[in-house]
Amino acid sequence: MPALPPALRLRSTGPRDAVIERRYYLNVPPADAWTALVSDENAARLYPELALGPAETGWPAAGASRLARVSIGLLREPVLLESLEARPGMSFRFRVIGLDVRGELGWALEPLAGGTRVVHTAMLLPVDRWAGALARLSRRNPGDRAEDHLRALKLIVETATNRVAAE
Repeated sequence: MPALPPALRLRSTGPRDAVIERRYYLNVPPADAWTALVSDENAARLYPELALGPAETGWPAAGASRLARVSIGLLREPVLLESLEARPGMSFRFRVIGLDVRGELGWALEPLAGGTRVVHTAMLLPVDRWAGALARLSRRNPGDRAEDHLRALKLIVETATNRVAAE
């Protein structure tokens, strides 16, 4: 794992009230939703603001990390992703650590009525005014990005389910 400069370890990730929470229902078992969430093949569709680099051995296991590049508005910067929680079929959560942006993305998967309720939490905050100004040029608010993540997940699992049903 790459060593982080001291400034990265000391900065706060931002106010807790900046966390966005959205819920969706997927008509697939939690194991299928989990597989779609952690698959590198789906990463570009699930997290369009993150361009993921190669995964460290063990990703998505908790404690594993990987490099990525965040793009929000005109804010472009390399970041480190650190897996905080990875329980197959139950939850996945990772931290985003950069010089100008901090955050966390998480998904809790709950079996419900033959499918899965997905509770998605997201927080991706610029750490200063300049980075915030660059990020605001995207004209997309954090709630819209969280909903985009869930719509992409729903599309991925439904497409996979329809493909399997057709075979």
